[in-house]
Amino acid sequence: MATTRIIPMHINKGKTIAQCLTDRIDYATNPDKTNGGELISSFGCDYHTADAEFLLRKKQYNELKQRNIRNEIIAYQIRQSFKPGEVTPEEANKIGYEFASRLLKGNHAFIVATHVNTNCIHNHIIYSPIRFDLSRKWKDVRRSHKDIARLSDLVCIEHNLSVVTKQQESKIGNVASLQRRSYRDMFIEENRFRLSHRDFLKIEIDNILDSVKPKTYEEFVAALSERGFEITSNRYVSVKHKNWKQGVTFYSLGNGYSEQEIKDVIAGRKTHEPVDLLNFEFVPQLLSVLEEKAKNSSGAYAQKLRSESLKQLSQTVLYIQQNNLSVEGLGNLISEKTARRDELKASIDSADEEIKKYENLKSNIIAYSKHSKVYAEYKNSGFSKAYYTEHKTEIEEFKAAKRCFDQWDFPDHKVTPLKEVNKEIERLKQERSAAKDEYYPLMDEIKKMMIHYENIKLTLGIKDDQQEPEESERKSVLEKLRRNKENVDDRKTEKSKNHGMEL
Repeated sequence: MATTRIIPMHINKGKTIAQCLTDRIDYATNPDKTNGGELISSFGCDYHTADAEFLLRKKQYNELKQRNIRNEIIAYQIRQSFKPGEVTPEEANKIGYEFASRLLKGNHAFIVATHVNTNCIHNHIIYSPIRFDLSRKWKDVRRSHKDIARLSDLVCIEHNLSVVTKQQESKIGNVASLQRRSYRDMFIEENRFRLSHRDFLKIEIDNILDSVKPKTYEEFVAALSERGFEITSNRYVSVKHKNWKQGVTFYSLGNGYSEQEIKDVIAGRKTHEPVDLLNFEFVPQLLSVLEEKAKNSSGAYAQKLRSESLKQLSQTVLYIQQNNLSVEGLGNLISEKTARRDELKASIDSADEEIKKYENLKSNIIAYSKHSKVYAEYKNSGFSKAYYTEHKTEIEEFKAAKRCFDQWDFPDHKVTPLKEVNKEIERLKQERSAAKDEYYPLMDEIKKMMIHYENIKLTLGIKDDQQEPEESERKSVLEKLRRNKENVDDRKTEKSKNHGMEL
């Protein structure tokens, strides 16, 4: 199984194009990650000088087309992650090279660097957006990620590797959106109801240290904040996700995850050992935890554990009785709630995009009004080069505003007043807030329902690939559970009576 993600590479603030290209390619071809450079292959370029070759081709293209686009894409990167234990590093590099060759069809230069420094073998495929003949550029259109995912699946099948199944599609949603993620992200999403807060935080920390590569502790904290975490410092440093009720301290995560150890890793004084996803074992929820402890215990402690197990199961039995649900009915209800959750998530994402769109329009309306006088004087000067040089920033912002207005296609070519734009932004923010108010409680409800669902399946012996028992068998099992609970209660009552007689 290989998951793919396409990443357009732009110019970083404070750096030149050459510096950005060199940094990205040096990271991909790092000898410590590619087995001393043995796991690097290329087409149409030498990976030692790929940055200079990409830059030269870009310069030639811009001179030929007579254009200079701000914040232009300087290269593209595809991350192709493989399921742990499924491929060798050499085979992964071969698959990455074949995939890139079939995607780019010999028209673009590219390098394939296979990283083996993490538990998931993965390829970094970096390619120039400019064709060899300088005729056109490669563009990341809306469906590019779907085409890339399909081609990656096809190459994997040809090499006898697994692909994303329909079962995974039903659990997580759209296959294409799944395949844009890394294997680690897919693992988190698949097991979101089984991961404890600490396990989830540890995997997120591993992801940041591996992919973001923060150079300072402040950058590490910023990366956590981008993922929805909030860090507070009292006696101990505590981390709390926006969907959690309580925070988790760094020191409680175990070896390798304390605040000082993370600082040592960032400073290069220590090597970080991430969670091994291949051997990451989940203990089944609630009942299995208690039953396992009870097996390894004896006396009063074992009896207490079994009693607690029955209490947990009693809550599940009460839940399905009150809601008049079968196992299938509960599963269908979870599917309905999950579908509603996905709708709300799509609504929130759509509102975010619309807000960004209107905020951009707002800034352009302000820029247009602010610099219209300067542009009028520039026009009256006969588009003087000297005047342009003196007022370059204002003129370019005015032109950018006009291009933005052309994209909006306003009726009668009249720009929407700023007051109306502000009203629309406020309306979108209110819609987003209302969706979030429903979204996060729904997430908690689905989690509780999943716990009940797993408890029922574990009790009735239903496996993922089996049908649920007949109605009569289900009733008999639940009746047996009730009798067991009544027996425990009777023993407690009898014990309390005997204790009173002794007194």
